[in-house]
Amino acid sequence: MSTLGLTATDPDDLRDVAWVDLFPWLDSYESDAAAHLEALVPGVADWWIADSPRITAADVPLDDLVGRLGALVVSRHRTTPLSVLAPTLDASIPLAALRVDSRAETVVRRLASSDVVAALVATDVESILQVRGTSVETAELIVAGVLGAALRVVPGDGVEPEDDGDNPALATLLDDLTVLSRWRRLRGRSSDALIEVAIEDDAPEVIQHTAARIAALTGTDLDVRVEANPIDEIENLVEQLDEREDIVLRHHLMALVPISMGELSTRLHVSKSRAGVIAAKVKDEFAAACDFGTAAGGLLASIRTEIEPVAPLERLLELHPVLTETVPSLDVPLWLALDRLDDYFEVTGPWAAAPDVVAAKARTITMLEQFESDNGVVELGVAADTLRLTVEQTAEWLRYCEIPLCNGAALLATRRIVDHAAGILEASGRPMTTVELIDDIDTNKSHASVERALADDARIENRDGHWHLLAPEPSVMAEDRNSKVIRRTRRLYRIGDSWRFRMVVAPDQLRGSGVALPAGVALAFGCRPGTVRDIASPLGPQTLRWTGTNPMCGTIRRFLVDSAIEPREAIFLTCSDEGAFGVDKYVEPISDDPVRRALALVGHPSADDVDKDELASLLAVAAGLPAGTKPRRILSAYQTRDDVVAALLESAWVVSAR
Repeated sequence: MSTLGLTATDPDDLRDVAWVDLFPWLDSYESDAAAHLEALVPGVADWWIADSPRITAADVPLDDLVGRLGALVVSRHRTTPLSVLAPTLDASIPLAALRVDSRAETVVRRLASSDVVAALVATDVESILQVRGTSVETAELIVAGVLGAALRVVPGDGVEPEDDGDNPALATLLDDLTVLSRWRRLRGRSSDALIEVAIEDDAPEVIQHTAARIAALTGTDLDVRVEANPIDEIENLVEQLDEREDIVLRHHLMALVPISMGELSTRLHVSKSRAGVIAAKVKDEFAAACDFGTAAGGLLASIRTEIEPVAPLERLLELHPVLTETVPSLDVPLWLALDRLDDYFEVTGPWAAAPDVVAAKARTITMLEQFESDNGVVELGVAADTLRLTVEQTAEWLRYCEIPLCNGAALLATRRIVDHAAGILEASGRPMTTVELIDDIDTNKSHASVERALADDARIENRDGHWHLLAPEPSVMAEDRNSKVIRRTRRLYRIGDSWRFRMVVAPDQLRGSGVALPAGVALAFGCRPGTVRDIASPLGPQTLRWTGTNPMCGTIRRFLVDSAIEPREAIFLTCSDEGAFGVDKYVEPISDDPVRRALALVGHPSADDVDKDELASLLAVAAGLPAGTKPRRILSAYQTRDDVVAALLESAWVVSAR
């Protein structure tokens, strides 16, 4: 939230003019839209029409109110010039009158090299977001600074004149390096260099020495902060709980055998739903109190990085010995307290998964997909390198994920009997009888039905009572690797001139965590191994990074907040041929037609309105097939890349074909 000094300002120094006269755009908030403003000053009806800042200062902290107005502008008024949003503000006032931090001031000066606000207010939020190094939060702070200055009778009053030697970019750099130094310490890498410097080989000696000094700067040089004890922070939080919250914590959240919600409601003398609300409140308060700036928050962030998506609990305890220490008031080790109180990670048996076991299983498959063969086979050694586990640990984890193993390989394509059989034949490297395949697949299907399925697949041939895996067709072998990876990527589709990747939002992504991408999505979005790509978007550049084993997409939190998207909702990450990134919410069609529902799941924005005769062709094109492809082949394509869509198409096409 912004810290503009408005809350501590003498009311006489604030404008005694109605809010709507200072900011005419507030007048557009009528009917349902008015709820956005009503929530900002609870209990005061139509405050933006009836009251002035001088009066509202007695109702709510103005810093908070103006900060939230800034967020509203960034969300809903991105293309309106700031001069229109705050028409009464004197454009000749100094930038210092905005009272923003060095990070925001650096962005403003990058936008326009000037000591007054004239150039800033002539632009809009969309332009601000395109400035390098700008986040949505920084844009909100800049807008709040403009709005806050417009509330003051004399905006420049009390502002110290800037020293010619002051440089906000240097202050920002020092702050950022300090934060990075702390992160390096949390990750056990304090001795690593903070900055890499590239200069010409024949640069002057003084430049070479300068570059060497900068490159020698490590986290140890800047990280002088004494880290607090995360156990002390948790103890402090426990002390602040009331009696009912304490019961929830000890008997439901922290107990080795938690009592049921029904029993909890009985002990609290409330309904089950109310008991659930109290339990959620305890966890929310913990999460809010443990941001990255706290010892517990920094520890959680490091843990989350280490278990992408899974790690042996033993490894975490070795990296962070404090996790083994006991939280006195709860009588449990710190790792268990963090596991139960926060949804950053979940411990099950010997495994720590992020953010939970279900998501970690799905992420494991996504990470391995880029290495799978045409038959869904991935060697365990490759899987181990990708998951940062030993081969033995990898095999144990994959068995836990219920991913079949065969002859030192993982089998990812097992939804259909014939795909599972093809994977076994490839991994085993030898022909097999029907009985052997049935035993390995562990299916209840009859001998005859399995043989019919195998005989109907072009990859497999029966000779002398044994099933043989045939070599791929030359046209398939000639396909370049990147195209093949994109084609096989699950839930990645082509709609119009854009790629659309369907995913489910995880809770940690709403808190700012990055998004792990399948290799095919990164390639389709224009990011190659060893590179970083910034893609333009209405909310500022979106960074894709493939500098490690697996590609990552930077935080999409601003998109989720902008579209009011909640955890567990389905979304599409999109990238157009023109290089525009976006996040679209999945909208379920009104129609119950399974084919239309399938079309919506591949990212078509108006599945209800598509002509019935065009449904199949659009599904074909989305999967990379010619528009005239027959339904049977379309279904086959989806059976290997999207179980949900395949099930819908099977219900519509397989039954009707019988």
